[in-house]
Amino acid sequence: MAALAEWFKERPKWMIKAANRLLEKGDLENQDIIDLAELCKKEAVGELDVAEPIMSGHAFGVTSTKKLRLCSIGNVQGINALAPKKPLDFGTGNLAIVYGQNGSGKSGYVRILKHACGARSPGILHPNVCSSTPSHQKCSITYELDGSPVRPYRKGA
Repeated sequence: MAALAEWFKERPKWMIKAANRLLEKGDLENQDIIDLAELCKKEAVGELDVAEPIMSGHAFGVTSTKKLRLCSIGNVQGINALAPKKPLDFGTGNLAIVYGQNGSGKSGYVRILKHACGARSPGILHPNVCSSTPSHQKCSITYELDGSPVRPYRKGA
């Protein structure tokens, strides 16, 4: 992460300010974009009168010492053609490998995780096109925090 902080030191000031705002707020509003565009224009013509911006001290550091472990994805309904009789279990180790033939559902599970994690481009959770009646899309994700089970996260419920 230190390499990323070093990389930011060589970026334009408006970009560092944009990154700081994203880190602080989580999302940019219209006014933020207008302000940053104005900073960018001023910097481009050499009129920016702002002290050297720096990245927040905790920007790229570890923010939590807790260990999070994904346990399973189950109770999948109305997502792709996934209809597992039992949850997809990720075991107790530090690495889980999910494999299977084409069309077996690997990408559907990845999209579920991307939606649960708030990925930028999570993809569409397609309904089950083989089903004659549309079903409400939902699933349960179980996980542990520091070795203790956490109440299941239910996507869509």
